Amino acid sequence: MFISRLELDTRNKRVLAEINSPYEMHRTFSKAFIFENDGPGRVLFRVEPDRVRKATVIVQSSARPDWDKLTVQSEYFYLGSTPEIKEFNPVFLEGGQYIFRMRANPTKRDNKSRKRIGIYDEAELESWLQRKAAAAGFQVITSEMRKEPLIHSKIKSETLQHRAQLHSVLFQGVLRVLDNKQFLISLAEGIGSGKGLGFGLLSVAAVAE
Repeated sequence: MFISRLELDTRNKRVLAEINSPYEMHRTFSKAFIFENDGPGRVLFRVEPDRVRKATVIVQSSARPDWDKLTVQSEYFYLGSTPEIKEFNPVFLEGGQYIFRMRANPTKRDNKSRKRIGIYDEAELESWLQRKAAAAGFQVITSEMRKEPLIHSKIKSETLQHRAQLHSVLFQGVLRVLDNKQFLISLAEGIGSGKGLGFGLLSVAAVAE
C-alpha cells in the first residue's frame, strides 16, 4: 500500500467545492492512478482541514499514485505543495496497542423502509464501532467521537444522478489488535460505508512510550 499526504490550495475554487462534495474529490484523485481491468484498486482518503489556506488530505491506495496528473484549470494550483508519498507495509503485533483515527459514515437499515439511514445516538454509535472493530480483528480500548456536519454530495452514474446526505463521525482513540491477518485486510479495504466518499480510512500509529 501507499500513503500520500496532500496539501490542497483552498484558494482554488474547485478544491473548496470538492471538500464539500467528496464524490467529485474521489473522481479527481482517480486521475492519479492507472486504470487496468479492475480499476485502480481501493483508494481511501480523509480530508483534515487546516486553519490556514491549505487543507490536508490523507490518501491510502493499493497502487502508487502519480499526483502530477491532478491538473485542473484554475488561477491557482490544485495542490499547494509537493505531495508526500511513502510505501506502507505495516506489521502489527497481536495484542499490540495503537492510536487510531477514522472518519466514518455509521449507518443501519431502517426496519420500515429497509433503506440505510444514519446513526446519531451516541450509545448506538459506540455499539456500531465495537461491532465493526470485532469484524475487523481489533478491540477498541478507549475512544472519543466527534459528530460532524452533514455532508451533501452529488453522486453520478451512467444512468442516474442524485444527492446524498452523509452522516459523518470522527472516531479517535486506542485499539488493540486481536487478529493480525484480518486487521490488515480491514485496514486495506476500509471500514463501514461511503469508502469512495472520504469515509472508512483507519489510520493507526504506535502508542508513544
